[in-house]
Amino acid sequence: MADYLLWLYIKPWEVGGNHIRSYLELLIIPVVSWEDRFDLLAAITQDEVVAAISRLTKRKASGGDVFPSKHFYQTYSGLLVDRLFEEYLEAYQVGALPITMKEATIAMIPKADKDPEEQDCYRSLSVLKVDMKVLSRVFAPRYCLGWGHWYVRTKVA
Repeated sequence: MADYLLWLYIKPWEVGGNHIRSYLELLIIPVVSWEDRFDLLAAITQDEVVAAISRLTKRKASGGDVFPSKHFYQTYSGLLVDRLFEEYLEAYQVGALPITMKEATIAMIPKADKDPEEQDCYRSLSVLKVDMKVLSRVFAPRYCLGWGHWYVRTKVA
């Protein structure tokens, strides 16, 4: 498979529909049942928002909003939960996130033991605003619990 991906990278202009189709036929793509899909796409609850805020961790970079996630959001969760819940519910009903939640701060971090003068010796890190981090922590347990047969657990949960 690595050879095939390398071939795609080196000669992308020669890739036709048959090559892509044959590659996709080799993949085992999990299928989500209608019941699981209904549960995954259900509207969020205030309890999920509260639980997500309680799972915020220390020493994580804040995004463009510059709020220290754990301290600020957990200290003032009583004031923030209703507002966040309304914002998330509105996004669910509209079917799109507000533009401000899609913003991220991109930091370039130098790779260890590499020349900082070289352009490709850096890796990028996108830092999300805390309201988006909270939303991701709302959905992470849905993907991890009960659907582990098709979803790989990540650090987010």
